[in-house]
Amino acid sequence: MTHGHASQEGEHASHHAHDPFDRRVAMSMVVIAAVLAAVKVLGHRTHNDTLHLQIQAGVAHTQESDLWNFFQSKKMREVLAKLEAELLLQEATRSKDAKPASKDDKVDWDRRAKRLIGDFEEIINPPERQEKTDPPDEAARKIVEQIKKRYEGLKKQGLTHEQAWRVAQSEEASARYRQESRYISEKANKLKQDAAKYENQSKHKHHQAFFFDLGELGVELALVLSSVAILTKRSPYWHAGIVLGIIGVGTVGVGFFVH
Repeated sequence: MTHGHASQEGEHASHHAHDPFDRRVAMSMVVIAAVLAAVKVLGHRTHNDTLHLQIQAGVAHTQESDLWNFFQSKKMREVLAKLEAELLLQEATRSKDAKPASKDDKVDWDRRAKRLIGDFEEIINPPERQEKTDPPDEAARKIVEQIKKRYEGLKKQGLTHEQAWRVAQSEEASARYRQESRYISEKANKLKQDAAKYENQSKHKHHQAFFFDLGELGVELALVLSSVAILTKRSPYWHAGIVLGIIGVGTVGVGFFVH
């Protein structure tokens, strides 16, 4: 009896192992598992991209804020330099010791232009294409030419070289700070645009991740229902699992087209 019972159990197990229904469900589970792995990787990468873009947006906003603070300091220096030039001019005009400048009083304007170019290039480092402002060399030469005319005009008004030069230097500093503030504001606006771009991309990735997560849930439920189908030997569970798997894959596909 014992030997016969064991033989019957072995035949029963062998029958289940070769059951066509179990084989079909098992093969479908292999496919579902492979799809689930792909969807998981896709979802994780999308979430990582979302975080990466959010970090980039935060960095751009921080850099933009720093540049606007730098911009404010340059504008304050511009105003102070302009005020200093006005005070020096008033003082020189009231002075009774004003004498024409000697012929030996000369200024190396080319050297001053090169110095300004270096200052401007340091502000916009790394070099970038200027969309609204003059390039450093052109801006520097414009300022130097303007200050040169101003300096010569002050000497013609009777100011000494020292008096005219002090006024011209202060006005040059004001013009330099004004030009530097333009470069800084342009860089800050560019960073603002970059931050907005990263934020939009991050939102897009977040919307994609939402659909990828829903799709992953559908494929996981398909795998669960397929397991239940093998245990219960009832095909409705398997069919429901296949439908859920298809819905899950379709949801993932929709994620590629969301905005």
